Amino acid sequence: MQIGTGDLFWRAYADGPAQAPPLVLLHGFAQGATSFKPLLPVLSRTFRVLRLDLPGHGETRPRHEVKFDWPRLCGNLHEAVAQLDERPAHWFGYSQGGRVALMAALAQPERVHSLALLGASTGIADPSERARRTESDRLLAQNISGAALNGSRSIGRRCQSSQRNANCPSP
Repeated sequence: MQIGTGDLFWRAYADGPAQAPPLVLLHGFAQGATSFKPLLPVLSRTFRVLRLDLPGHGETRPRHEVKFDWPRLCGNLHEAVAQLDERPAHWFGYSQGGRVALMAALAQPERVHSLALLGASTGIADPSERARRTESDRLLAQNISGAALNGSRSIGRRCQSSQRNANCPSP
């Protein structure tokens, strides 16, 4: 389903009994809400499983040109989750989704019943290390975008012709 908030059209999924406790699942970088699909047969027996594509992933798209900061992103995310289920939810985030879940919990703790994070952190404190990571993530996103446009083999070609880094697997 598609959900509209102030800045975004979210691609969202809700599985499991409507009366079950809500569980929000947030995916990692370069993934989407469908990443959790294999877990649905088990989780949807106990929870109302709410999955959303984070901005820049899957089918979630901005309504207009917007630059997100944490408060704006968290506000839009809580608005989207509330449209799926108004009750405080259990939240799980993997990697980038974990950081988003953490920031969302800090922004509106009354909306979070519990929080579980996997492979997530509060961010990189050292400015030079943060800049290196930002550039590395930018290159990865560029490679992924190129792969989507040119076929998956383009990532390998770019990595072979460029300096190897964490985003380019060894041949």
